[in-house]
Amino acid sequence: DHDHSRIEIYSDIADSYWILKKYDQSAINYKKRIDAAPDKATISNWNAYGMALFLNKDYAAADSAFTKITIMDPQNPAGWFRRGQANAYMDKDMKSDSARIFYEKFYDLAITDKDKNKKDLVKACKYLAGYQYVQKNYACSKAYWQMILTLEPTDNDAKKQLDDPQLKNAATVDVGTCKKGGK
Repeated sequence: DHDHSRIEIYSDIADSYWILKKYDQSAINYKKRIDAAPDKATISNWNAYGMALFLNKDYAAADSAFTKITIMDPQNPAGWFRRGQANAYMDKDMKSDSARIFYEKFYDLAITDKDKNKKDLVKACKYLAGYQYVQKNYACSKAYWQMILTLEPTDNDAKKQLDDPQLKNAATVDVGTCKKGGK
């Protein structure tokens, strides 16, 4: 099948560029692979394309690629996590709540399988804890740091942050009350 072999060549070329850390060229070839047979593009194809864009620091384009994953499978936590990451890089000062929204959606889906998703849950919770702290919502910041210790009892960042006087004096609340800006 001539078309199939051409499609696979794009994947092979993209993979080769990836290994060489030439993410711009990797992204171009992953996109050629997707464009060659859009109806056959998989979540894995979109993720590879998005990650190449992300590693090339093209966060807006990466977010668009990851959006495809969330459309193809809204219950797939990975797409929401990746969108959170891309948006966090686009908004380093946490002026908008775009990354928070995606990380919260990821959290809701991923928490049902804590063991499988632990590493990314810890990363998402660290972002959410920081976001809540910047918003001066210390109870929710504390809740996310405590959740990190539930997931990863040896996490030194969480232990250190929970010593912060603002967090020590904050009320103890459940992470669930912190969604969508809850206080």
